[in-house]
Amino acid sequence: MKNKNVILFFALFFVLFAFNIVFPPQSDDVIHQITANSNQGFFYSYFAWNGRIGEIFYTGCLASINHTIWFDIINSLVGSIFIFAFFFVVFARLPKNRLDFLTFALICLMIVNMHFADIFLWGAGSLNYLWGIGLIILFLIPYRLFWGGVLGDYVREGSVFVYFCLIPISVFAGWSSEHIGATLSFVLIFTYFYAYYKKVQLPMWYHIGSICFLGGWLILFFSPGSAKRAAAIAADNGFVPFKVFFSMNFLEKIMLFNEVMTNFIKRGFAIFYCCFIAFFVYKMRIKISFWRCIAFVGFIVLSLVVARHVSGFIVCGLVCYLMWILARHERKYFLFLLLFLIWMLIALTLFQLRGDIAHRAHLGDGLILATLIVLMFRDIYHFVRYKNFLEKFLGGLLVVSVVACFCNWAYVGYNWHKVVKMVEEQKSRGIREVVVPEEFFYSYYSKGWGAPDKEPNWINLVYARYFDVDKFIVK
Repeated sequence: MKNKNVILFFALFFVLFAFNIVFPPQSDDVIHQITANSNQGFFYSYFAWNGRIGEIFYTGCLASINHTIWFDIINSLVGSIFIFAFFFVVFARLPKNRLDFLTFALICLMIVNMHFADIFLWGAGSLNYLWGIGLIILFLIPYRLFWGGVLGDYVREGSVFVYFCLIPISVFAGWSSEHIGATLSFVLIFTYFYAYYKKVQLPMWYHIGSICFLGGWLILFFSPGSAKRAAAIAADNGFVPFKVFFSMNFLEKIMLFNEVMTNFIKRGFAIFYCCFIAFFVYKMRIKISFWRCIAFVGFIVLSLVVARHVSGFIVCGLVCYLMWILARHERKYFLFLLLFLIWMLIALTLFQLRGDIAHRAHLGDGLILATLIVLMFRDIYHFVRYKNFLEKFLGGLLVVSVVACFCNWAYVGYNWHKVVKMVEEQKSRGIREVVVPEEFFYSYYSKGWGAPDKEPNWINLVYARYFDVDKFIVK
C-alpha cells in the first residue's frame, strides 16, 4: 500500500501542477507582487492590512515568484500534502484499502467543487487558506493520534513528536486563521476539562503545543494590520467592534448571532443537509413510499429556505436533535454531533462580521461538513449492493469535474496571455492608455477575486501599474 500511496501522491501533485501552470495571476496577486518587490519589509502586511502568517509570507516574499514555475511547484506540493494530511487527520492513517481510496476520491471530488481555484490556485487565496488551514491540519495530527489512542480508535505506534518541529508549527497554525484559531482554542480548552474528568494524563508536548497555538492566535488577534482592516470594514457597517457588541441589549445580541448563523447556510451546508436527512432515514429504517419521498423533499427545501432567510438556528437545532437520536442508538454517532457543534462554533466566532464572508474563507468549516459526508458514505458503503457501479460512477464524476475545471482555467490562462500580448503590442506603438476586451477576463466558474471593469476601479489602477502604462481600460 505504501507504493500505491506514493503513486497517488505524485499523481495528485502532477494534476495540481498542471492546474497551477495554466492558472494566471489575479488582481491580488498583482498588487502583492508589487508590494513584495517594493522592499517594504517582510512584515509589512502584519502592520498594514492583514496579520495572517500566510499573507505575511506572500507579501513578504512569495508573491515575487508567483509568475514563475517555482511557485507552481511549491503550491502544488502544499496542495498534495494538504489533501493527504486531511485524510490522515480524519482516519489517523493513509489510504490502505479499496474503500480508503474510494474515500480519497470522494474527498478530491468535493475539493474540486468547493471553489477550488480560490483556494488551491490563486496565490493570495492559497497562502491565506490552503497553506493556513494546512498548517492547522498538520498541527492536529499529533492530537488526533493521541486521542485516537486514548479513545480506542486508530493509533500509530512509535510516533515521536519533536519539539523543535511542534513549536513553530503550533505558533504558525494559531497565526493562520482568526475564526478557526478561536474555535480550536475553545476545543483545546475543552479537551483539558475532558482529560481531567476522564483522568487522562496529558503529555508535555500536548501542553506546549496548545500554549504555542494560543500564542500564535494572540499574535494574529492583536496585529495592527488586522485592526486597521477591521476599522475599514466597520466604517462600511460590515464589522461590529467589541465596544458596540457589549453595548447591545440581549435581544440585539441574539439577532446578531442569528444573522451570523443564517449567513453560514451556503451550498455546502445544503449538500450536507440533504445527505444527512437521507442518512438518518436509512439508519432509522424509515420506510419510504412515493408520497413520503415527495414529503421529505418538500420538507428539505422548506427547511433550507427557512435556514437561509429566517433563522439558521432552527435547522441547525434540528440537525443536532437528529444526531442525538442517532447517538442514542449507536454511541459512535456522538462524533457526528461533536463535529457539527464545532461547525456551529466556527460560525458563531464570526459574530463581529456582518453579511456573507468570502467562499474561500469557508474552507475550515467546509472540511468539517466534508468529514461528516465522508463518514456517512463509509457507513453506508458496506450495505450497497452495486459497489462496482458506485465506484465507476464516483470515478467518472471526479474525472469529468477535473477536466471541466481544468478546461475553464486553461481558457482563463490563455486569455491572460492574450492580454499580455495585446498590452505589449499597444505599448510598442507608444500607446499609454491600453484597451483590452472585457471577455478576456471571463470565467465559466465563479471566482473570488475581482477583475478590471468598464467602470474603472482599483484593479484597473493596479493593472496599469503592473504593465507600466497610464491607464488600463476594459471595453
